[in-house]
Amino acid sequence: MNIMIMVQFGSLFLIFFIAFILYSTRLWKASGLFGSFDVKSILLQLVLIAWAIVSFFVGLIKMIIVSGLAVSTIVLTMGIPILLIAFFSIKIYRNYFITRQELKRMKNASVLCKQWASSFPFISEENTQLKLHLREGKPEGKMIITNVTEEQASELYSQKQDLPKGIFLDVYPVKEDNKNLIH
Repeated sequence: MNIMIMVQFGSLFLIFFIAFILYSTRLWKASGLFGSFDVKSILLQLVLIAWAIVSFFVGLIKMIIVSGLAVSTIVLTMGIPILLIAFFSIKIYRNYFITRQELKRMKNASVLCKQWASSFPFISEENTQLKLHLREGKPEGKMIITNVTEEQASELYSQKQDLPKGIFLDVYPVKEDNKNLIH
């Protein structure tokens, strides 16, 4: 077996061993952000990226030191790692682009909701709360307005069709008989 291929398998085994130790220590459970499946997926991707980078540089050094390598050796030592690096680079760029578009949609929905609320003189930042989240890449949520009168609440409900699609309106008017209660 070619020494170069043995070096690649050795580095792959070493990287898998380090990833296994990282997974088995369960340090990722302390954050509570990731589940077991997520951590396995992330570790596998990191292992493949690390192996591709190590293999590429080892293959590059081998090509510089020893000239006249066979085509099959060049493909195994340089081609496969380059393909993996390109695949993960495209995947990272695609995720970055999608995240950027989603953030732009969220900001746009937030601005539209604030403009809608500013069209009413009795609405202020103190009595308005906007809760937005993404669902299937589109912003959804609700706008909660408190401390308004019954007449103002009916006016708000009559204009709720002007809110962006997917944003729901909840209005909590002040009850006249609850004003004197001590909480």
